[in-house]
Amino acid sequence: MVLSPGEKVHVIIRRKFENDLRQHVTGVVEEATEVAVRVTGYIWVFEKSSGEFSRRNKERTRVISLVDAGLIINVLPATVHLDTLRFATDSARNRILTDGHGFENNISEFDAAR
Repeated sequence: MVLSPGEKVHVIIRRKFENDLRQHVTGVVEEATEVAVRVTGYIWVFEKSSGEFSRRNKERTRVISLVDAGLIINVLPATVHLDTLRFATDSARNRILTDGHGFENNISEFDAAR
């Protein structure tokens, strides 16, 4: 199996059209099969007015297909603090996902500011 229960993930949902909502999911894998995973965590949505991602306050559970070519799934280190994750811009103007406790992941290649 590619993913296992208890692993932390960051899922980037690629837009199919320019005006599609830009969404990310961060959470913990609850169950996994060869074709899908159940993830409990937070939905992040890009707010055009601020140019930033904002996290929805309520935790949600989503079933995510592992055969959808429109998804990019990053496995996060076990030490990542999911509750403190946020999107930021580093000194080189790259968009990063960070927990403020040492974890940083540059996602600019997937989510360039357009």
